[in-house]
Parts: sequence; structure tokens; C-alpha cells
Amino acid sequence: MGHLKSSGVIQSWRLCRRKLGFGAPRARDFLLEIEVEDMTQLDMAFRFTATSDENVERLYTTVHQMVGEVDIALYRPFPDPERAERMALI
Repeated sequence: MGHLKSSGVIQSWRLCRRKLGFGAPRARDFLLEIEVEDMTQLDMAFRFTATSDENVERLYTTVHQMVGEVDIALYRPFPDPERAERMALI
């Protein structure tokens, strides 16, 4: 993840671990949050990891081997800037 950030294809990232077993039954033990500026940057990140660069491939393989199961979701800030602007006018 640090390599993706230093390469500029993501804004930031953080890894969280579930504490004391709290969470929904389907909640995983770890949560990886990846922040991107927009969908274009997200696409850049996917394209970057698909390159034939040996270093990227080695890093990808290392991470992939540590992951058992994955659930994926896409979130955005709420309220988004347009909605926040409209709410401020009310």
C-alpha cells in the first residue's frame, strides 16, 4: 500500500483490526481503507497493479498470499460536496 501511495495512484490508506471480537457476524478481522481522489485515480491504481513491473508483481503476490477472504465495498464522503452545499442553503 505504501508503494501505491508513494507512486501517487492512491491518496492514502489505513489498516484497522477488529477489537475484542466486536462486529457483525460477517465482519472480517481486518478492514483495509484505501482513499482515492476520484474514480479515475481508482482506475489508475488497478492499472498500476496490473503492470508487468517485477517489484509491483512481487508486492501484489506477497499481499495476495496473506488474504483469505475479501468483501469489497465502495464508499464516498457523506454528505458529498454538492449535497452539503444544498443543505447549507436551507
